[in-house]
Amino acid sequence: MPAIRQETLTESRDSDPLDLDAETVAALRQLGQRLASQSSWWGNVGDEPSDSSAVRCIPAESGKWRLRVDNAVGVISVADLQIAVEPKIPRSHLLHLFERSGAIPRTEDQLTLVEPDEPLWKLVMSWFVASTELLMRRGLMRDYTPVRADIPIVRGKVHAAQTVLNVLRGRILAECEFEEFELDTPLNRLLLAAARVVAGSPVLDDLLRGRALHIVGRLDEIVGELQPNDLSASIERRTHHYADATTLARHVIRRSGRTLSHGVATSWSFLIPTPIMIEEGSDGLFSTRLHPG
Repeated sequence: MPAIRQETLTESRDSDPLDLDAETVAALRQLGQRLASQSSWWGNVGDEPSDSSAVRCIPAESGKWRLRVDNAVGVISVADLQIAVEPKIPRSHLLHLFERSGAIPRTEDQLTLVEPDEPLWKLVMSWFVASTELLMRRGLMRDYTPVRADIPIVRGKVHAAQTVLNVLRGRILAECEFEEFELDTPLNRLLLAAARVVAGSPVLDDLLRGRALHIVGRLDEIVGELQPNDLSASIERRTHHYADATTLARHVIRRSGRTLSHGVATSWSFLIPTPIMIEEGSDGLFSTRLHPG
């Protein structure tokens, strides 16, 4: 397995000239175009990144290339190249504003579980895993899930027409609509989907991926695949303890660019768009100062 080449650049600034082959440039451009075309992934901030690409490849002198990622921080991986995108403002300031925006939970209880100098994107992954581990130790919540199925014993609402057809076809089954009290809920499906993203990341360390894989192993047999409406599932009073883990799970799923892993060149990314969260964080900070308590 070839060694991973690591490069670092600053958000919204051109990188130093880099030696990149044509295949890598093409993969980066494809990645950037796909990310920019997915407004929901990018964060619904209104405007798409400049040049309709989240990752820009700019020709430089001597056949080299400059890279630029506008208004986002995180990591991008294409083939054997890993690019870390650092914030243009001090990391501690950015983290404080992100907390105030509500995009990620307050981190006082989590900082002892991860290295405080880790990149922000990795902190989000680590916080998700730690929050989910704490949640699972407390216990997963069951909920009533609607089910429609052919069953041998009448239960709930019977669909007469289909039941008659079943009997005429020699199938002594009633088509019924009922509810099951089970763990396959939208909130638990969010946790499983996000844990799979972390466990499948080629740019995270083995320890964190292993912890995520343990979560996947515990949920995989009892929780189904993520459904379209699961990302908007709400927290209720009895599921209040899910708040941190599911907030981070949504962040992991939406920012992971997971769908981009299908193609000739394997790619993986985790980018956090900064403008909207800085604005929301600043508003929250000013509101607290103006209306303390």
